[in-house]
Amino acid sequence: MELKQNAPVLLQTCQLWAVLSALATSQQVTAGGEHLRSLAKWEAELPELPVIAGLGFSLVDLQGIFDIQCMMDGAVVRYWKALLAPVLPLIFLILCGFFELVKRGSGISKGLLVLSILFVGGASSSAKLTSCQRYDAGGRSLGEFAFQELMPSLKCSQRLPEVDGVYHATFLCYLVPIPAFLLYLFAKQHVALQPTKLLVSFSKETTSEGKELHFARIPSDSDSQLVELKDEMLERRMVAGAVAYSAVFLGDQVEVNLKNTTVMVKGKDSNRRSSDLLGSETLESFSSDVAELKRHSDALRCRAIAEMLMERCVLFERCELAPSHERDRVLSGAKDMLMKYAACQNVWMEIVLKLVTMSLVSVVRSRDGLQLSLAVTLVMATVVAFLRPYAHAQVNNLQCCCFISLAIAALSFSLRVPALSRVSLILPFLVALGQVWLPESPEVRASRIWQELEPKLLDLRSTAAGITASAKTLSITVHQSKEGN
Repeated sequence: MELKQNAPVLLQTCQLWAVLSALATSQQVTAGGEHLRSLAKWEAELPELPVIAGLGFSLVDLQGIFDIQCMMDGAVVRYWKALLAPVLPLIFLILCGFFELVKRGSGISKGLLVLSILFVGGASSSAKLTSCQRYDAGGRSLGEFAFQELMPSLKCSQRLPEVDGVYHATFLCYLVPIPAFLLYLFAKQHVALQPTKLLVSFSKETTSEGKELHFARIPSDSDSQLVELKDEMLERRMVAGAVAYSAVFLGDQVEVNLKNTTVMVKGKDSNRRSSDLLGSETLESFSSDVAELKRHSDALRCRAIAEMLMERCVLFERCELAPSHERDRVLSGAKDMLMKYAACQNVWMEIVLKLVTMSLVSVVRSRDGLQLSLAVTLVMATVVAFLRPYAHAQVNNLQCCCFISLAIAALSFSLRVPALSRVSLILPFLVALGQVWLPESPEVRASRIWQELEPKLLDLRSTAAGITASAKTLSITVHQSKEGN
């Protein structure tokens, strides 16, 4: 699960790291008339740059793998390569539409996968169509001899109309339709999942048997409580609430018993998880106010996890249990992407990431490229650190670290310091590796349990022994009480 969650973040970081490398050639780095770093020496000391640039999977960045320029006319090859590089990802997106005709949701899921892999490379290739090489390897201005980066045989003044047309068309596609589709997805999930926020739970402590979780809707109907939910749908949401409570407050073995609109949750130890070094009991000895804040924080965390799991209930029902012709096309295709967020409404992060990519590929070759790149990356690091949009705390930490690393990379590329550039590339991988040994967060614990438990809930009524799911530090057994049938 960690690899599946971390891989897209690390891939995008490598791609943007390669994009920021343009800062080394887009600015004249001088001090007192003397060039600070030799570009040729800098490129020799950073041999991994072409390899990392190849992770953008763009024709422009993959040119070193093939020797087509040696077998054919070099100028012609560079011309077609420059035109096709930003277009190919869009062609793949169009082809995904054919998969959608065969199976509902499959084309959208493949399209989102294409975007996660090829978006940065395509957007960067589009921006390069208008970029020029204005400085030589020694940092001296080329003046009127400045040439186009992708077509060195043409001067910057020799603009081709077809190249300008491809640039404007592709850049507009990356900037408007793709974020617009993600915005539609945001609105779609908001409407579809809004009813989950109307189902609330409240608890009642029972000393001998554990804790009771009661469920009701807003507004509450005393005559027909929860009549809008089928029995199986209600049971699924009740178990989701119990899993959230157990992941935050309990550990080891937990038994869950369902009865009507009530869930009885009982663990081996009625106290807080023993692994929680900052539990309320510990903090109580230092400050009662801090302990109270901790209790409130845990309660809100439990509520957030419960809402996350209930959203997954709706996704499972509308994308898996519904007849094939009634399944929601958009939610089915975007299910995996939605489930990586703490709340599905946090899919706004996908829109922001696409706009951030467009911002970086646009400004990195400008006169103020360094300042603007630092502003974008540091603002995004702050946003992720405070809003924590992802379901797993480790992914939030990694994404925040990645933007900080990109800010370091922007500075190191501008100054042409290979060692610092290399550190900025390695740092996110070290953070991802270091988090493997961290204890499971309640969100990860609940997600693991729910992923195993959700398919088994279909057999709950027919299984007298109940169903069981487990994570590293938590095992939950769910029973259906006879009175609840």
